[in-house]
Amino acid sequence: WLLKKTGPPAKTLANVEEATAFKTEKDVAIIGFFKDPESDNAKQFLAAASSLDEHPFAITSDAAVFTEFGVEGDEGIVLFKTFDELKNVFDEEYTEEAILNFIGSNSLPLVVDFNHETASKIFGGEIKSHLLMFLSKEAEHFDKYLEITKTVAKKFKGQILFVTINTDEEDHARILEFFGMKKEEVPGLRIIKLEEDMAKYKPENTDITEENLTNFVQTFLDGKLKQHLLSEALPEDWDKTPVKVLVATKFDEVVFDKEKDVLVEFYAPWCG
Repeated sequence: WLLKKTGPPAKTLANVEEATAFKTEKDVAIIGFFKDPESDNAKQFLAAASSLDEHPFAITSDAAVFTEFGVEGDEGIVLFKTFDELKNVFDEEYTEEAILNFIGSNSLPLVVDFNHETASKIFGGEIKSHLLMFLSKEAEHFDKYLEITKTVAKKFKGQILFVTINTDEEDHARILEFFGMKKEEVPGLRIIKLEEDMAKYKPENTDITEENLTNFVQTFLDGKLKQHLLSEALPEDWDKTPVKVLVATKFDEVVFDKEKDVLVEFYAPWCG
Protein backbone atom coordinates (compact mmCIF):
# COMPACT_ATOMS: atom_id res chain seq x y z
CA TRP A 1 0.00 0.00 0.00
CA LEU A 2 2.78 2.41 0.96
CA LEU A 3 4.73 1.65 -2.22
CA LYS A 4 1.67 2.33 -4.36
CA LYS A 5 0.86 5.59 -2.61
CA THR A 6 4.40 6.88 -2.90
CA GLY A 7 5.16 5.49 -6.36
CA PRO A 8 3.37 5.17 -9.71
CA PRO A 9 -0.22 3.81 -9.56
CA ALA A 10 0.60 1.13 -12.14
CA LYS A 11 3.77 -0.89 -12.59
CA THR A 12 5.42 -0.61 -16.02
CA LEU A 13 5.88 -3.97 -17.74
CA ALA A 14 8.76 -3.97 -20.19
CA ASN A 15 8.44 -7.49 -21.62
CA VAL A 16 6.48 -10.74 -21.72
CA GLU A 17 8.35 -12.26 -18.80
CA GLU A 18 7.48 -9.36 -16.51
CA ALA A 19 3.84 -9.37 -17.65
CA THR A 20 3.47 -13.12 -17.13
CA ALA A 21 4.95 -12.92 -13.66
CA PHE A 22 2.79 -9.93 -12.74
CA LYS A 23 -0.53 -11.51 -13.68
CA THR A 24 0.12 -14.60 -11.57
CA GLU A 25 1.23 -12.86 -8.38
CA LYS A 26 -2.30 -12.23 -7.07
CA ASP A 27 -5.79 -13.68 -7.49
CA VAL A 28 -6.73 -10.51 -9.42
CA ALA A 29 -4.42 -8.33 -11.52
CA ILE A 30 -5.25 -5.60 -14.03
CA ILE A 31 -3.04 -4.70 -17.00
CA GLY A 32 -3.54 -1.68 -19.23
CA PHE A 33 -2.24 -2.12 -22.78
CA PHE A 34 -1.50 1.27 -24.36
CA LYS A 35 0.75 1.89 -27.36
CA ASP A 36 0.79 5.50 -26.21
CA PRO A 37 1.03 5.55 -22.40
CA GLU A 38 0.45 9.33 -22.48
CA SER A 39 -2.92 9.07 -24.25
CA ASP A 40 -6.13 10.33 -22.65
CA ASN A 41 -7.42 6.79 -22.26
CA ALA A 42 -4.22 5.70 -20.56
CA LYS A 43 -4.62 8.61 -18.15
CA GLN A 44 -8.13 7.44 -17.30
CA PHE A 45 -6.74 3.98 -16.60
CA LEU A 46 -4.02 5.40 -14.34
CA ALA A 47 -6.60 7.54 -12.52
CA ALA A 48 -8.62 4.39 -11.78
CA ALA A 49 -5.47 2.60 -10.64
CA SER A 50 -4.59 5.48 -8.35
CA SER A 51 -7.99 5.40 -6.63
CA LEU A 52 -8.14 1.65 -6.03
CA ASP A 53 -5.72 0.07 -3.56
CA GLU A 54 -7.23 -3.39 -3.39
CA HIS A 55 -5.75 -4.83 -6.61
CA PRO A 56 -2.39 -4.49 -8.41
CA PHE A 57 -2.27 -2.52 -11.68
CA ALA A 58 0.30 -2.54 -14.44
CA ILE A 59 0.70 -0.80 -17.79
CA THR A 60 2.61 -1.81 -20.92
CA SER A 61 3.31 -0.50 -24.42
CA ASP A 62 5.46 -3.43 -25.51
CA ALA A 63 4.24 -4.98 -28.79
CA ALA A 64 5.32 -8.48 -27.75
CA VAL A 65 3.17 -8.28 -24.63
CA PHE A 66 0.18 -7.21 -26.76
CA THR A 67 0.70 -10.25 -28.97
CA GLU A 68 1.25 -12.65 -26.09
CA PHE A 69 -2.06 -11.74 -24.47
CA GLY A 70 -4.06 -11.35 -27.67
CA VAL A 71 -4.68 -7.62 -27.39
CA GLU A 72 -5.45 -6.09 -30.78
CA GLY A 73 -5.37 -2.44 -31.72
CA ASP A 74 -3.62 0.36 -29.87
CA GLU A 75 -5.10 -0.12 -26.42
CA GLY A 76 -7.00 -2.39 -24.08
CA ILE A 77 -7.56 -3.30 -20.45
CA VAL A 78 -7.60 -6.89 -19.24
CA LEU A 79 -8.46 -8.13 -15.77
CA PHE A 80 -6.73 -11.44 -15.03
CA LYS A 81 -7.97 -13.69 -12.22
CA THR A 82 -7.53 -17.19 -10.88
CA PHE A 83 -11.25 -18.10 -10.85
CA ASP A 84 -14.33 -18.29 -13.10
CA GLU A 85 -13.54 -16.98 -16.63
CA LEU A 86 -9.84 -16.39 -15.77
CA LYS A 87 -9.88 -13.03 -17.55
CA ASN A 88 -12.23 -10.20 -18.54
CA VAL A 89 -11.68 -7.68 -21.33
CA PHE A 90 -12.82 -4.08 -20.92
CA ASP A 91 -15.06 -2.97 -23.81
CA GLU A 92 -16.64 0.30 -22.68
CA GLU A 93 -15.82 3.99 -22.92
CA TYR A 94 -12.51 4.82 -21.27
CA THR A 95 -13.53 6.76 -18.19
CA GLU A 96 -12.28 6.33 -14.65
CA GLU A 97 -15.79 5.49 -13.45
CA ALA A 98 -16.40 2.88 -16.16
CA ILE A 99 -13.04 1.23 -15.50
CA LEU A 100 -13.71 1.08 -11.75
CA ASN A 101 -17.17 -0.40 -12.36
CA PHE A 102 -15.65 -2.98 -14.70
CA ILE A 103 -13.14 -4.01 -12.03
CA GLY A 104 -15.76 -4.04 -9.29
CA SER A 105 -18.11 -6.35 -11.18
CA ASN A 106 -15.39 -8.78 -12.29
CA SER A 107 -12.95 -8.95 -9.38
CA LEU A 108 -15.15 -11.16 -7.20
CA PRO A 109 -16.17 -14.73 -8.07
CA LEU A 110 -19.63 -15.26 -9.58
CA VAL A 111 -20.54 -16.83 -6.25
CA VAL A 112 -18.67 -15.49 -3.20
CA ASP A 113 -18.21 -17.54 -0.05
CA PHE A 114 -18.84 -15.38 3.01
CA ASN A 115 -15.99 -15.32 5.52
CA HIS A 116 -13.86 -12.83 7.46
CA GLU A 117 -11.70 -12.06 4.41
CA THR A 118 -14.53 -11.52 1.92
CA ALA A 119 -17.00 -9.71 4.21
CA SER A 120 -15.62 -6.23 3.52
CA LYS A 121 -15.53 -6.89 -0.23
CA ILE A 122 -19.12 -8.10 -0.19
CA PHE A 123 -20.65 -5.33 1.88
CA GLY A 124 -18.31 -2.57 0.69
CA GLY A 125 -18.67 -3.30 -3.02
CA GLU A 126 -20.63 -1.45 -5.68
CA ILE A 127 -23.37 -4.10 -5.89
CA LYS A 128 -25.81 -3.49 -3.03
CA SER A 129 -28.30 -6.28 -3.74
CA HIS A 130 -27.20 -9.73 -2.59
CA LEU A 131 -28.71 -13.18 -2.89
CA LEU A 132 -27.68 -15.13 0.18
CA MET A 133 -27.61 -18.92 0.10
CA PHE A 134 -27.54 -20.61 3.49
CA LEU A 135 -25.89 -23.98 2.97
CA SER A 136 -24.27 -26.70 5.06
CA LYS A 137 -21.01 -28.28 3.99
CA GLU A 138 -21.55 -31.03 6.52
CA ALA A 139 -24.84 -31.96 4.83
CA GLU A 140 -22.92 -32.56 1.58
CA HIS A 141 -25.26 -30.48 -0.58
CA PHE A 142 -22.91 -27.50 -0.81
CA ASP A 143 -21.13 -28.37 -4.07
CA LYS A 144 -24.32 -29.44 -5.84
CA TYR A 145 -26.12 -26.19 -5.14
CA LEU A 146 -23.00 -24.14 -5.82
CA GLU A 147 -22.86 -25.36 -9.43
CA ILE A 148 -26.53 -24.52 -9.96
CA THR A 149 -25.99 -21.07 -8.51
CA LYS A 150 -22.99 -20.31 -10.73
CA THR A 151 -25.13 -20.94 -13.81
CA VAL A 152 -27.77 -18.47 -12.60
CA ALA A 153 -25.20 -15.92 -11.38
CA LYS A 154 -23.84 -15.56 -14.93
CA LYS A 155 -27.24 -14.28 -16.08
CA PHE A 156 -27.35 -11.52 -13.47
CA LYS A 157 -23.69 -10.53 -13.28
CA GLY A 158 -23.30 -6.92 -12.22
CA GLN A 159 -26.92 -6.68 -11.03
CA ILE A 160 -26.92 -8.83 -7.92
CA LEU A 161 -24.16 -10.52 -5.93
CA PHE A 162 -24.51 -14.21 -5.11
CA VAL A 163 -23.15 -15.18 -1.69
CA THR A 164 -22.89 -18.56 0.04
CA ILE A 165 -22.94 -18.81 3.83
CA ASN A 166 -21.79 -22.01 5.50
CA THR A 167 -24.18 -22.41 8.43
CA ASP A 168 -21.97 -25.04 10.07
CA GLU A 169 -19.68 -22.27 11.31
CA GLU A 170 -20.61 -20.99 14.75
CA ASP A 171 -20.03 -17.34 13.84
CA HIS A 172 -22.62 -17.59 11.07
CA ALA A 173 -25.43 -18.62 13.43
CA ARG A 174 -26.02 -14.94 14.12
CA ILE A 175 -26.70 -14.33 10.46
CA LEU A 176 -29.45 -16.95 10.54
CA GLU A 177 -30.89 -15.19 13.59
CA PHE A 178 -30.77 -11.82 11.81
CA PHE A 179 -32.99 -13.24 9.07
CA GLY A 180 -35.25 -15.01 11.54
CA MET A 181 -34.21 -18.40 10.18
CA LYS A 182 -33.63 -21.72 11.92
CA LYS A 183 -31.15 -24.49 11.16
CA GLU A 184 -34.05 -26.59 9.90
CA GLU A 185 -34.56 -24.09 7.04
CA VAL A 186 -31.11 -24.83 5.59
CA PRO A 187 -30.62 -24.91 2.64
CA GLY A 188 -32.40 -21.59 2.35
CA LEU A 189 -32.47 -18.38 0.33
CA ARG A 190 -32.85 -14.70 1.05
CA ILE A 191 -32.23 -11.49 -0.89
CA ILE A 192 -30.99 -8.44 0.97
CA LYS A 193 -30.87 -4.88 -0.35
CA LEU A 194 -28.30 -2.83 1.54
CA GLU A 195 -29.59 0.52 0.39
CA GLU A 196 -32.30 2.37 2.29
CA ASP A 197 -33.51 0.22 5.22
CA MET A 198 -31.70 -3.06 4.52
CA ALA A 199 -34.78 -4.68 3.06
CA LYS A 200 -35.06 -8.48 3.12
CA TYR A 201 -36.87 -10.72 0.63
CA LYS A 202 -37.93 -14.35 0.94
CA PRO A 203 -38.80 -16.70 -1.93
CA GLU A 204 -42.19 -18.39 -2.09
CA ASN A 205 -40.47 -21.53 -3.32
CA THR A 206 -37.31 -22.44 -1.39
CA ASP A 207 -36.14 -25.19 -3.75
CA ILE A 208 -32.65 -24.43 -5.07
CA THR A 209 -33.08 -25.11 -8.76
CA GLU A 210 -31.94 -23.09 -11.75
CA GLU A 211 -35.53 -22.18 -12.62
CA ASN A 212 -36.50 -21.15 -9.11
CA LEU A 213 -33.34 -19.09 -8.52
CA THR A 214 -33.80 -17.32 -11.85
CA ASN A 215 -37.45 -16.50 -11.12
CA PHE A 216 -36.64 -15.32 -7.59
CA VAL A 217 -33.91 -12.93 -8.73
CA GLN A 218 -35.80 -11.68 -11.81
CA THR A 219 -38.94 -10.97 -9.77
CA PHE A 220 -36.82 -9.00 -7.30
CA LEU A 221 -35.09 -6.98 -10.02
CA ASP A 222 -38.45 -6.25 -11.64
CA GLY A 223 -39.62 -4.73 -8.35
CA LYS A 224 -42.43 -7.27 -8.00
CA LEU A 225 -41.17 -9.03 -4.88
CA LYS A 226 -42.78 -8.07 -1.59
CA GLN A 227 -40.45 -7.22 1.26
CA HIS A 228 -40.24 -9.91 3.94
CA LEU A 229 -40.88 -8.63 7.45
CA LEU A 230 -39.99 -10.68 10.50
CA SER A 231 -43.08 -11.60 12.47
CA GLU A 232 -44.18 -13.49 15.51
CA ALA A 233 -46.08 -16.68 14.80
CA LEU A 234 -49.82 -16.14 14.34
CA PRO A 235 -51.62 -17.28 17.54
CA GLU A 236 -54.13 -20.09 16.97
CA ASP A 237 -56.84 -18.05 18.71
CA TRP A 238 -55.98 -14.72 17.07
CA ASP A 239 -59.60 -14.13 15.94
CA LYS A 240 -61.56 -15.83 18.72
CA THR A 241 -62.47 -12.58 20.49
CA PRO A 242 -63.91 -9.25 19.27
CA VAL A 243 -60.41 -7.73 19.53
CA LYS A 244 -58.20 -9.60 17.09
CA VAL A 245 -54.47 -10.18 17.57
CA LEU A 246 -52.44 -9.16 14.53
CA VAL A 247 -48.93 -10.04 13.47
CA ALA A 248 -47.13 -9.09 10.26
CA THR A 249 -48.26 -12.15 8.30
CA LYS A 250 -51.94 -11.29 8.78
CA PHE A 251 -51.75 -7.51 8.99
CA ASP A 252 -52.48 -6.49 5.38
CA GLU A 253 -55.30 -8.99 4.95
CA VAL A 254 -57.19 -7.74 7.99
CA VAL A 255 -56.35 -4.04 8.15
CA PHE A 256 -56.83 -3.29 4.46
CA ASP A 257 -60.04 -5.30 4.08
CA LYS A 258 -62.22 -3.04 1.89
CA GLU A 259 -65.37 -4.54 3.38
CA LYS A 260 -64.67 -3.23 6.90
CA ASP A 261 -63.54 -0.22 8.89
CA VAL A 262 -60.63 -1.30 11.08
CA LEU A 263 -59.23 0.36 14.19
CA VAL A 264 -55.73 -0.82 15.13
CA GLU A 265 -53.91 -0.32 18.42
CA PHE A 266 -50.13 -0.49 18.12
CA TYR A 267 -48.32 -1.30 21.35
CA ALA A 268 -45.06 -2.69 22.68
CA PRO A 269 -45.54 -5.73 24.94
CA TRP A 270 -42.71 -4.64 27.21
CA CYS A 271 -44.46 -1.32 27.98
CA GLY A 272 -47.15 -3.02 30.08
